[in-house]
Amino acid sequence: MSVGLPEPEAIYPESLFEAEVARIVEAVYGHASLEFALHTHLGLDLAAFVTTACGPAVRMLEAKSYNAPRQGGVGFGDGGGEGPQVDLLLSNPSALRLVDQSVRWVLADATLPRGAARYACFDCAAASQAAMGGVARGKQNTFSLTAPALATTLRT
Repeated sequence: MSVGLPEPEAIYPESLFEAEVARIVEAVYGHASLEFALHTHLGLDLAAFVTTACGPAVRMLEAKSYNAPRQGGVGFGDGGGEGPQVDLLLSNPSALRLVDQSVRWVLADATLPRGAARYACFDCAAASQAAMGGVARGKQNTFSLTAPALATTLRT
C-alpha cells in the first residue's frame, strides 16, 4: 500500500478484521487529505462518504474473514439466505454493474501466515461468481475460496 501501512495484525474473528479495515480506510483517506465521514453497519460493514475532485462519492466495504470453520468457504448473509449482502448480490445485472462502482468486498484468510497472499478485494460480480451453488434465498450462502474469482487473488 502506498501509504506505508503495516499488514493488519487481527483478521479473525471477522469483527476484528472489520475494525482493521476501517483503520486502514481512515489512514488512506487521511493521507490523501480527503474530507470523509466513515460509518459502520449501514447495510454493509463500512460506508465512507468522501469529497473528491469530482464531487461527493460513497464507497462501501463488506469484510469477510476465513479461519476454516467451514471447509474452503466463508458464509455471508444469515443461514436462511437473508440479509443485505444477499439482497445486494441478487440484484439484476444492470443494477449490480451500477453498485460495483461503489461497493467492494474484502476477504482475509486467517489460515495463511502474515506476509502471504491472504487478502482478496473484489466487486459484486466476482462475489456472485464465487458463491457456492449461486446466491439464493433459503440457504446459507457461502463464498468458495477456490472459486476463480477469489483463488487467483488469495493464493499466488
